Amino acid sequence: MHLEDHENVVVNGSQPITLHVHVEVMPEIPKPNYKGIEVTRRVKPIADGEVEDLIAERLQREAALIPVEGRASELGDTVIADLEGRFDDEPDADPIKANDLEVVLGDEVIEVSFTENLVGVNQDDEKEFTVSYPAEFSSAALAGKTVHYKGKIKSIGRSEVPELNDEWAQSLDEGYESLADLRKRLTADLIKVGEADADARLRNNAIAKLIEDNAFEVPGTLIENQARSLLNNFAQDMQQRGVDLRGRR
Repeated sequence: MHLEDHENVVVNGSQPITLHVHVEVMPEIPKPNYKGIEVTRRVKPIADGEVEDLIAERLQREAALIPVEGRASELGDTVIADLEGRFDDEPDADPIKANDLEVVLGDEVIEVSFTENLVGVNQDDEKEFTVSYPAEFSSAALAGKTVHYKGKIKSIGRSEVPELNDEWAQSLDEGYESLADLRKRLTADLIKVGEADADARLRNNAIAKLIEDNAFEVPGTLIENQARSLLNNFAQDMQQRGVDLRGRR
C-alpha cells in the first residue's frame, strides 16, 4: 500500500494551519512476464449413456397426467389434493395450507406417510392423517414435528410417458427429422458444451498461473471494497430467496 502526503498551509487571520492529507493510491504494477507459461486444455469426453439420459429426461418432461377412472389410487399414481395441517405441539399456530398439491405415490422424495395414507383414496374423498417428520427432514420448519392433516382429494391421475420413436422426436417441433437425428444433434450440443468448458478452464488456469508468477501489492482499500461488494451481493441474493437477514428473536 502506498501513501502520498500533501502539506497545505491555510491562513485564517494570523494563525497558520497545517494539514497532512494521506491518500491511498494504486501501486505500480510491473509489466507481467507471461512468456513460457504452460497450461493444458482438456476436453471432457461424453460419458456413456449421457445422450440417452438427456432423452429420458425430455420424455419425462413431455409426460401427460391422465385421469384414472373406476378405481382407487395406487402406487405410481399422482394424487392432487388440498391439504391443511396443524402442528401437534402448536395447535393454535397458523395452519399449513397447500392447494393443488401433487403427491406421486411411492416417490422416494415424498414422505412415506403421505403414500401410506393416500393409497386407496378416490376423487372427492376427505382424508385425515398424521405425519411425524424425522429430525433430519430437509425442511427445518417441519423437521422433528408432528402434523395433523386434513385433505380433500381433487383428482387422481397416472403419468404416461410418450413412446420413444421417430414420431415423438418430430412432435417436439424443433426440426428433428427422426430419433437418430435427435441423438446426433444432442451429441453435437454436448461436444460444444465440453469444448466451451475446456476453453473456460484453460483461460482460468492461465490467469491463475500468470498471477502466481507475477505477484504484486494490492491496496487494503480495494480488498475491503471487494469484500463489501461480495457481501452486499450475497445479502441481495438471500433477500430474493425470502431469507430475513435481520434475524428473529
